[in-house]
Amino acid sequence: MLKKLISSLVLLGAFGSSTIAQFDSLILSYRTNVAVLMVDYTTYSFEGGNLNYYDCVNCDPNHILFDVFYQSPGDFGRISFDLNPSGENVFDGTIVWNGTGLLLYPTEISQAPPFTDIGAAINKPTDLIYFDVQGETTNDTLYTNPSDLVWDAVQDLGIVQAFDDAGYKSAIFLYTPGVGAFNPTVAKWVVFLYHQGVATSVETPNKKSFEVFPNPAQQSITIRHELESGAQLSIMNISGQEVHSQMLIERTSAIDISHIPAGPYFIQLLDEREAISTSFIKEE
Repeated sequence: MLKKLISSLVLLGAFGSSTIAQFDSLILSYRTNVAVLMVDYTTYSFEGGNLNYYDCVNCDPNHILFDVFYQSPGDFGRISFDLNPSGENVFDGTIVWNGTGLLLYPTEISQAPPFTDIGAAINKPTDLIYFDVQGETTNDTLYTNPSDLVWDAVQDLGIVQAFDDAGYKSAIFLYTPGVGAFNPTVAKWVVFLYHQGVATSVETPNKKSFEVFPNPAQQSITIRHELESGAQLSIMNISGQEVHSQMLIERTSAIDISHIPAGPYFIQLLDEREAISTSFIKEE
């Protein structure tokens, strides 16, 4: 079953005091994390990005492995990138002969944090992979020579810092939604950032046990913890806004989440001595 999440991510410091630290929780250690960054072909200006989470248990942590489907446009064509071996889609766009195709996936891109300049430039990776307009790997200078300018457009983004802190692989692809009479004004450089975590059902990064299951969840989650009785629960969205709070009398509690929108959330538990936190994904 496809487990993916599309979100325009804004993190206002719920779990960090510095700008860079605010993005530490974005890269999930128990998911496959893929960011898609769009850069204008002619101006090399950053247009927006998207961060997606996938359950690709057998994805390679050391290499980006995509299955690419390319349909040559007689009139209409298409190109898509899927994770190998899970088949989960990370990019999909149409191609029109003497026209302009549409970006089908990701459906939304954002210039809000963490897709904003934080002034912490990350050097271009030395092991960048390049994909040509048909999705074939290439070392043609048509793609490699502009890569410095493409990377300059994204190197200061908070999302790049987050992937760099976690360890990542990257690739650049040239998406040309119009072919035949090439229209550079609609072409895009696409930068993929990839981090493969260890797939588990729960992330428990803290010293004290803190479990949330199922994860992802739809109607309710169960929380199991080792804090003192009467711990305060707070669920916050990625904008740092509290969407649910309650006191937990028992160390195992069922929490109704049917009223909150689909998306990623942080959970914080607080007692008189300490606070612990983790995250979960609410699905439709």
